[in-house]
Amino acid sequence: MFCSILGYLIGLAKNLIALCNDNAGFISAILAVITILISVKIGRLPYQKKLSFYHYLDSDETNEIIATVYVSNVGSCPVYIDKLIAKDGFFKTIGQCKQIPNTTLIDDRLLEPQKTLLFKIRLKGYRWNSQEKRGALRFILTTGRKNITYRTNWCIG
Repeated sequence: MFCSILGYLIGLAKNLIALCNDNAGFISAILAVITILISVKIGRLPYQKKLSFYHYLDSDETNEIIATVYVSNVGSCPVYIDKLIAKDGFFKTIGQCKQIPNTTLIDDRLLEPQKTLLFKIRLKGYRWNSQEKRGALRFILTTGRKNITYRTNWCIG
């Protein structure tokens, strides 16, 4: 039985080789059309915006919390940053961005590949010694039509 199955598969392979030899132009035309269709499909795929966040919390003289956020573009396409918002665990807005100007960029909101922008956000009404816990701190970066949420593991109060 094994020999008959093996013989059948060898016969199919011989028939396929003969078909390819007899119809070389037709098969290469089909392969060319498939290659063109795949190339067009890959060309239309959306690119991925790759952003990296680094942040730390500090306080000022009044003991209010100030979040310093570095946003780095580690992708290959420039990203236009509309705004950066800080929210608590209940999604209540507790601060918005104040970008530190960068003189090397033409537009301070356009984040070129391999560049970093610095934001300082004063978290309104929150202090280090507060007893009321508000959950994890979230940063929401708006880039045109898409919001990118970065959630920290720090609980703020």
